[in-house]
Amino acid sequence: MSNESSPENLIPSTQESEQLKAEIPRIVALRESPPEDSEDLEDILWVDFDSGEEPEKGIKGAGPESYVISPVSEQNLFSDKYINCTGVVGIGRDKVSGKNIAFISHQDPEFIVNKSREETDIFKTDLKATLKELLARSETGTVEVVIFGGNDDPSDSASKKSTDYRRSVELLNEIIRDGLGHDPAVLVGPNHGGGSRDVTVITKNRKIYIK
Repeated sequence: MSNESSPENLIPSTQESEQLKAEIPRIVALRESPPEDSEDLEDILWVDFDSGEEPEKGIKGAGPESYVISPVSEQNLFSDKYINCTGVVGIGRDKVSGKNIAFISHQDPEFIVNKSREETDIFKTDLKATLKELLARSETGTVEVVIFGGNDDPSDSASKKSTDYRRSVELLNEIIRDGLGHDPAVLVGPNHGGGSRDVTVITKNRKIYIK
């Protein structure tokens, strides 16, 4: 594995770490929708879980309502209708342009943990490749990866819904740990409020709106 994409490359020296803290804002999560008149919404990629993969847009997937993973880019990102689904967002600062780059994923726990081993491996391969690209393209110490969403049954931890949730989060942690060398932060936990969540990533500002 090349040095630029290895986990240890994400752990700068103390001096570098302090400098990066001053220079790079961390991911900010807001439990609201972005302003409707924001210019940031004019250039946004819709990562549509219902449609599945869209190769012409660089979106990976395995068919409708399975999983979707956006390309790594400077573009702002949007994915809607997270009900039982989990999501991953990764953001780094591009070595060449100096601008933030990001990706978002949207996956159904039923698909990634309860389908065949082959289908689980396809998802793992795609997410690992996306993480690897983000790491390879980003400056040392600038990569952050977070997970969010999913749903369980707070009244029955042994239910299928709760079990699927735990297994899907464990799988995401495993994939991301292999790439980063540590577990991701959990941005928002299970969706106990009912309804669905829409997620917007304003890449240049490292902001994630969840509503």
